[in-house]
Formats: sequence, C-alpha cells, structure tokens
Amino acid sequence: MRKLLVFIVFIAFAFGVYYFTSDKEAELPSFYLKDDFDDLDRDFWYVGEWKTYFSSYDKAKLNNGILRLEVDDVDQGPILLSAPIELQAGNVLTVKRRTKMTYANDHFTGGMALLETKDEGLIPSALNNDQTTLGNGLVLIEYVHSFEESSRPGNNVFRILPRTWEYNNNYELAEPIFDEWFEEELIYDTVTNKITYKLNDKVYSVETTALTDNRVRLYMHGYGYNTGHILDMDWIEISVE
Repeated sequence: MRKLLVFIVFIAFAFGVYYFTSDKEAELPSFYLKDDFDDLDRDFWYVGEWKTYFSSYDKAKLNNGILRLEVDDVDQGPILLSAPIELQAGNVLTVKRRTKMTYANDHFTGGMALLETKDEGLIPSALNNDQTTLGNGLVLIEYVHSFEESSRPGNNVFRILPRTWEYNNNYELAEPIFDEWFEEELIYDTVTNKITYKLNDKVYSVETTALTDNRVRLYMHGYGYNTGHILDMDWIEISVE
C-alpha cells in the first residue's frame, strides 16, 4: 500500500512539473529583445544614412546608456533599422521604448515605422538600386513639428498613420511631447490587423491591412530640415507572442 501511495505521489508530482513547465514554455515569446544601449548591437541594428541608406554607424552616438541619432549634416542624418523579425499569422508584435525628440526648427518630422520586408539579413538588399525601398509600411508614427504645407494631418502632433489612412481617414492624432522623455508602446495584432499605440496613459487605435510578407523591420529616425534635430533612446523592448 505504501509503495502504491509513493508511486501515485510521484506521478502527480511529475504531471504537475510537466503541466507547469509546459504552460510556461507556451507563454514564452517567439522573439524577445531588450536593449539598454550600453553598446550598439551590430547584429541587430543597422545604422544608415537618410535617403541613401548606406552604412553610417559613425552617426550613432552612445553615452551612458543613451543612443543618440542627431542630424549633423543636411539631408544626411542617421536612420536606425532593425534586423528582420519573423511574424506568423496569429502573432502579436509589441514595441516599447523610452525616447525623447528634440527639434531644432519648425521643419521636423521624426518617425517610427513597421515595414514589411522580404530581406532575411540585416543589410537592406536594395542599397545599390536607384529605387531603394526598405519595405512596405504597415504603420507609421510621425513626431511632427512642421508648419509647411502637407497632405498629412496636423502641424504640431504625433500622427498614427496605417498604410490605408489616405483612403479612409483611418488615422489618429496625439498631443505631442517634445524636449522631454516619454514612454510609448506600439502593438500590432496579426489576427485583427489592429494597431494600438499607447503614449504615456493615452491609447489610440487604427486598422491596417493583412501581412503580405512574413518579416517586418522596425525603422526609426529624427529627420528635419537643416541640422540639430535629435532622437534619443534610453531603452527599447521588442517581443513577438
């Protein structure tokens, strides 16, 4: 009887361990990255030059865990591009970061975008092509302090623009935050094609269209006319579940 009781306890314990660990494994994200920018991970981040997208790692500055992308040369500021991240139907991609935008004049439009890509490697495949493109945009967040004429809404706003915004007015505008740190979160749900953007304690939602490729890149910059515009990042967290 004692042997039978020990055997039953052993089976129950083994089942409990399996159930607990298998649930935990199922909850793990299929991709996860947390970067505090103590150094620049050149296996994941590509630093390019605005418009040409040629390699320009010297334009990215690191200081005490802060990554700075500053426009020092007219129309040749740095862009930051992630390695391709694989997405499958049913995945949810989440991007969180702590950042600061600083404009130098009234012609600033920084950006963060999710781009579909066919690339498998870090370096964009079309760099030597006159029609270079980094991919088809799923959603673009624009950090705008610009008073020039534009077909896009708002002059001093944060814009949340999915790729169909021009056809159905499917966009959101948020109160801008410049010259101070803020936290933001971008969520893309491949099941609903819903984009959720969180800025501090406010939430905005738009709809995008279904994926046509199974990889995306994260694209960021602090573009503005002339020089002096700055994008700072303290940390960034990316996950796919």
